[in-house]
Amino acid sequence: MSEPRSAEDRLKLIRQLNNLSQPQFNELLFALNPPGGIVPGTASAQGDRSKALLDWAEGPTGCGLLKLEQVLEKTRNQHLREFSSSSEAQRIRIKLLRRLKNDINLRLKNSLHNLVKIDLQMEEQRQRVGQTSQLELIPEDTLESGHSPVNRVLQPLGAQETLETLEPAQRLFTVLEHSDVQGKLLILGEPGSGKTTELVALAYDLLTQVEQDEREPIPILFELSAWKADTSIEQWLIEQIQAIYKVPPKISRQWLKDEWVIPLLDGLDELGLEKQRKCVAAINEFLADQVYPYTIVCCRREAYEQGQIDLHELNGALYIQPLTPEQMQDYLRDLNRFSLWETIES
Repeated sequence: MSEPRSAEDRLKLIRQLNNLSQPQFNELLFALNPPGGIVPGTASAQGDRSKALLDWAEGPTGCGLLKLEQVLEKTRNQHLREFSSSSEAQRIRIKLLRRLKNDINLRLKNSLHNLVKIDLQMEEQRQRVGQTSQLELIPEDTLESGHSPVNRVLQPLGAQETLETLEPAQRLFTVLEHSDVQGKLLILGEPGSGKTTELVALAYDLLTQVEQDEREPIPILFELSAWKADTSIEQWLIEQIQAIYKVPPKISRQWLKDEWVIPLLDGLDELGLEKQRKCVAAINEFLADQVYPYTIVCCRREAYEQGQIDLHELNGALYIQPLTPEQMQDYLRDLNRFSLWETIES
């Protein structure tokens, strides 16, 4: 029987397993040698494979969590050495991280939500991506970064049960760690509801994770409005990384192959309906061939529904609801501008 671990330790371990590329995960399986049939094959979701391996390791016939952690650490360190072997790639990576941090901090600083918190309501809409099972969210600690996220309430779509109120500092990062989501999420909302703000705050959390552990993949925000029809998502990402961040294609292509980039895709609705449908098909094709630890797409609700094609390679969707009159009144009170409410009503 494996030694007991805290929920936090187990969450960290499952996240590290989920972040492994498929070749790395297979190397780990070869080293640990679990009995046949214990861990699903490569056609299964990475989260399912990780959970099966973790369950076996801490079970009565498993290798033990300590052994799993030791082999996992060795596998990740080996990958880091291979990744860092090129001094050019390492220099470019450091420069890119500095640029990303500056860009994200600037966007957060200029965000209205960073000045005065607005309570938003969100409801889970897993059927938007062709999923039917429901997500149970867990509360999370206050942001250490000082960037205050919006407050939200989530509800499984179509369910009649009471809305579940989340902690004020609940981060999207925690939602992604849930086994039912496995890092693949669609964010839906009305114009101006805070979709992009959620995405930028997530980028901040993921970038902080990279700063703490250089073996973690790099989050990069992409504007889908720049996507060119009939171009694969992989090729487009390579072109965007080169155009915006001056990273040579040979390096970014290797990063994508090794799953060292987390694509955060914003503005799907800005493509126009016909082009949006083609882009959704391209994203589905891209994700079907990859085991990316995270992929998040943002889109306006109405535009996504009009497209009538699901992002079926994503595992869940969250809808940011419009502000209620009470929320708008509270917001104006916080600004000491409640007198504006009469103007809004008229």
